[in-house]
Amino acid sequence: MVTRNTRRWTATVVMAMVLGVVGVPAQAAVVPSAKIVDSGCSSQTKKMKWIGSDSKDRYSFPRPQGSVYVCFEVYKLSDKNPKADYYAVVARSVWSSFSGTPTFEAYAYQTISSSSRSVSNYYAATNSFTASKSCSDPVSISASVPGLPISVGVKPKICKGYKVTRTVYDDHQATWSVQKAGGLRTLETSYSQEVKQGAKPQYTVRFSIPQYKWVEATPRDYTVKRFKVVTFHSDRR
Repeated sequence: MVTRNTRRWTATVVMAMVLGVVGVPAQAAVVPSAKIVDSGCSSQTKKMKWIGSDSKDRYSFPRPQGSVYVCFEVYKLSDKNPKADYYAVVARSVWSSFSGTPTFEAYAYQTISSSSRSVSNYYAATNSFTASKSCSDPVSISASVPGLPISVGVKPKICKGYKVTRTVYDDHQATWSVQKAGGLRTLETSYSQEVKQGAKPQYTVRFSIPQYKWVEATPRDYTVKRFKVVTFHSDRR
């Protein structure tokens, strides 16, 4: 793994529901103008494997599986406010090499959290949505901060009918979940906030990748939820 500056990342495997070669991440649409102050990706040459749940007839309907890599960017927005600073963070997971039955369960999560609380409840995050386009067509979603001229546009690629749910949302964090990772191509979500001038928040971006485990048992085998958790900690600026 090649890291950018001193940013740290960790990867662990857990048994519970959770909540490289570094590429150049695609820049999100941020208004007003912004610059990337930190970014990174997991390996794109050695992608992580993901695998979901089975059916009762697992030989006729195999478990969904494939590969994935993840990225993040932290943006600092241009402003003339002497009392506040503005940041936006984008989390992105790119899914490929699919096989098996995509409609079977394979939960995936993305979380963005800040070390600083937002000022005056000025914060925003990508809403829940259900895709209405084909897998290769991006869905344009903009998250605006109420009362402020801040908007972050993302363009996830999700297969038609599959749903992304924002499960946690407050003044310092947001979490999104997907029940069926087989419908994902690019899951892109954002969180933005106003903080006190000079606060320099540290952001934690966490991805939970489904790696369901096969268990042999009587009267029948079954799968249990298991996740590989990849966590990035942004540099303090």
